[in-house]
Amino acid sequence: PDRDRFLLSKGHGPTAYYAVLAAKGFIPIETLSTFGAYDSPLGYHPDRMLIRGVEISSGSLGHGLPIGVGVALGLHAQKRRSRVVVLVGDAELDEGSNHEATGKFS
Repeated sequence: PDRDRFLLSKGHGPTAYYAVLAAKGFIPIETLSTFGAYDSPLGYHPDRMLIRGVEISSGSLGHGLPIGVGVALGLHAQKRRSRVVVLVGDAELDEGSNHEATGKFS
């Protein structure tokens, strides 16, 4: 419960994310060569139900930051000092859900 969280909101760019997860032992390194294959857990969008260490299934633009804000507020309410980091893509910043999520802190 006290660990930090990383959310990849930019769901279209998981290849580096998968490499980090493999380097940290969450997935076997050999699995990296199956990226995008029909029966591979490493799809073009990360799926938290298929890959250990993935916090959220992403791909739809604009969802990661609002989820991250909710996770951060939940951790804060539990008096946890964990950090939440969200990587968003530039196109996502035009989504209204991101504006609404950051409005809580402005």
